[in-house]
Amino acid sequence: MAPNLEVIVGTYEQFLLGYTVDDVVNEYKMEQSFATRSHFASIRSVASNKSYLASAAADDTVCLFDMNSRMESGKLTHHSDTVNSISFTPDASHIITVSSDGTIGIIRCGNWQMEKHWLKPHKGLGVDTLAVHPTGKIAMTTGRDGVLRTWNLVKGRQAYATNLVPRWKIDAKNISVLKWSPNGECYLLAANNRIDIYSVESAGIEEELSFNAKVICVEYLDDNYIAVGLADGKISIYNLQTQAQTSEIQAHDLRVKCLAVNGELLVSASSSGEIKLWSFNDESLILLNAVDCNARISCLTLTSCLNLKHRKEEANIEEVVSEKLPNKLRSKQRVVIEDEGNDENKSKRAKRKRNKKILVPICDDANCSGNTITENVKKIKTNKNENSMPTKRKGDTTQLPLSCGKKTISDFNKKRKQVENLVDKDSTELSIKKKKQKGAILEKIGQAKDKQNSIINKKKRKNTEKDRFENLEKKQKICSVENVLLKRKRKKN
Repeated sequence: MAPNLEVIVGTYEQFLLGYTVDDVVNEYKMEQSFATRSHFASIRSVASNKSYLASAAADDTVCLFDMNSRMESGKLTHHSDTVNSISFTPDASHIITVSSDGTIGIIRCGNWQMEKHWLKPHKGLGVDTLAVHPTGKIAMTTGRDGVLRTWNLVKGRQAYATNLVPRWKIDAKNISVLKWSPNGECYLLAANNRIDIYSVESAGIEEELSFNAKVICVEYLDDNYIAVGLADGKISIYNLQTQAQTSEIQAHDLRVKCLAVNGELLVSASSSGEIKLWSFNDESLILLNAVDCNARISCLTLTSCLNLKHRKEEANIEEVVSEKLPNKLRSKQRVVIEDEGNDENKSKRAKRKRNKKILVPICDDANCSGNTITENVKKIKTNKNENSMPTKRKGDTTQLPLSCGKKTISDFNKKRKQVENLVDKDSTELSIKKKKQKGAILEKIGQAKDKQNSIINKKKRKNTEKDRFENLEKKQKICSVENVLLKRKRKKN
């Protein structure tokens, strides 16, 4: 019985897509489970653990999703350039991010607080690849400076650095793949059409592999086999012990962009949008199923479908509880009834107690008679709503069953929806009234402001006119005085 999986892919079209993989009578089925668009640029890397899913994109952000509730939890915005790679630690306690801005961030899961932020780990140049050791104690990164750096995650500092430029025959500044082996004893580096496998003990190259096409992705099938995805659409299987190629198939028409392994299942994704499910057995690949997502895939990850199982179990729990709980809690259930005493000869005290409410146990058995209630009550009338849920006594902490008597869950949900709809209608009517009232008040305020502005403008106009008249009068007086003085001078002369 194959494990239930969920394949999650990121695309250049900014979409994050999920597909469930189920084994039904030895036939594998892949169905789309979700689709979301939370980024504003192409998605570059995705990672997942039991509870969370993270996606990194060229919009400088990392989106976080809660896989139990299937909701977005938030975004990490501590980078200022494209986030190239992300990875959870094996214990799911932290997430590590590397970016083209030249920084590395370590964030604690849960509160999503930054615990370590290396600003210039590769001399300020961009960081391209990231690989976390299976123990979670160390991590490796490569950057545009051509140096492989090892980080001590326990102490939060760099352990050592290895300059790859003099050792490689190709450009060590453009490494595309950095991967640890499952046992943590080896790691591999891939660039262009070449793969070098290093040993941790000897700190040297153990194997050198070359291909006719560019190496796009590499995945360990186990400690002895690796699957290599090439730019020409082929997948090659190599045996690391014999250092020989065991098989090679034309898996896709375009380049194999991503590979992921879970047990004996291998998932491959192409730039054309194809997602294929393979079975690895006897050093060969067997195609099980294929899906076309109609988008250019850029990254891929696998996660378990525990959340989907949990949802199915919750749906079945309601049926089981509705059958078992009423029988167990039958002795604790109560309903409200009324005593209608219409006898005119009763005393005043009896008349006061006429409509007294009494709690009596429910009897669902067919042989149950009405004498079990009381002998003094002559006429018994149940509450008007016969299908209403039973009430509780004060201090009674027992939960009421999902169904009781003629009451069913569906009827209760229908009534609850009706009440909610009425409440929503009332709330919408109140909101409309409030909006109208606010609009009327704002109109009155606007009219008052317009009046004030018009009055102020009139006053300003009057003041300007007065100033003009005063200036004219002053000028006229000055002219008259000058004329008088000129006349006097002429007379003297």
